Amino acid sequence: MSQNDDLNRYDLYQKFHELYGNMELPAWKGRKYFYNAQTERFYYQDPDGEYYYDNEYNPVLILRQKRMQQLEGKPQGALKKRARKKAARQAGENEKPHKKKSRFKRFLRTVLIILLVLSVYSVAMFFKGKHDGNIERTIKTETFNGVKASDGSTNILLLGSDDREGVEGTRTDTIMILHLAPHKAPKLISIMRDTFVDIPNNAPNKINSAYSTGGAELLRQTLKRNFDLDIQYYMHVNFATFEKIIDDLFPRGVKIDAEKSLNLDGVTIEKGEQRMNGNTLLQYARFRKDAESDFGRIRRQQQVVSAVTSQLRNPLTLLRLPYAAGKAFGYSANNLPNSFIIKSGLGQMISHKKMERFSIPVDGTWWEGYYDYAGDVLEINTTENKQALQEFLAK
Repeated sequence: MSQNDDLNRYDLYQKFHELYGNMELPAWKGRKYFYNAQTERFYYQDPDGEYYYDNEYNPVLILRQKRMQQLEGKPQGALKKRARKKAARQAGENEKPHKKKSRFKRFLRTVLIILLVLSVYSVAMFFKGKHDGNIERTIKTETFNGVKASDGSTNILLLGSDDREGVEGTRTDTIMILHLAPHKAPKLISIMRDTFVDIPNNAPNKINSAYSTGGAELLRQTLKRNFDLDIQYYMHVNFATFEKIIDDLFPRGVKIDAEKSLNLDGVTIEKGEQRMNGNTLLQYARFRKDAESDFGRIRRQQQVVSAVTSQLRNPLTLLRLPYAAGKAFGYSANNLPNSFIIKSGLGQMISHKKMERFSIPVDGTWWEGYYDYAGDVLEINTTENKQALQEFLAK
């Protein structure tokens, strides 16, 4: 520290106190120092008790060197972090957005992995269920020349019949059309089985006779002729199949508010909210032995379909859905391609949008009729019903 020999000791002492206040003079070379104001020198005392002044002693420089040594003694990680912060400040950047961005990327990567695993699981379980359902299927697949609707929507013909005895020519008890359109709520159309309509290449008759005469394909042609409705796919289940599907999807039953007390085929149902298994739900949807006849049955069938689709959104049901849905499609006769079911069908069925419902005939457009070869029928104003249907689908 010889470069400081020409400094005035008094000025150096004053500078020390300006920088460090009343701090005690720092030790140097193992010696403790003090300042003598009379002589204006720094002194230290040796082990023998003698006092000596030291012109090389510089308390300011000593403290600065000690601070540098302390900083250099810190862990390398702390120094690097300090350097990064300094560089960020100089570049006008802030480290926090970078950290947030990194956390978001990790979160997004985790979500994508979870979705991929769930997708693989769902597809695998769907095909397993369909394979198991095919083994138990009792309904034969039919020829069906489906036509895609011109507006890009998809119409699926849903048929339900009591052919558990294997009797040929059984008429359908349930005729529904499920209408699926992008960005719209699913729509369910029910047609009363006694509706009197024109049947291609046959005499006019009840609409369900079209199925017993020419199967699902003739029924498709009949719907096109009378209501200008293009049907692309069909799905046919019998009563036994319906019970299995419900019990597979909902082991605890379907929650539904029964609109009335009734009894059918030995099954008694009390009015009010309850859970119904497959067989009970089937009898509730089939019942028509009251003053409302088919009108009440159509309403209850639509209530059942709405209850089932809305409860498919339950998280526990969603875990069972791929396998149970696959099994349901395996049980049934249908021409639905796997790609449509996986990509569109199931997704729209469990959509958060509430299913909209429509029935034919529309109120005020029908009257009772009778024909010797057909029996009691519901004659309708076809033009008014077709127009009402098209307006409903356009909404």
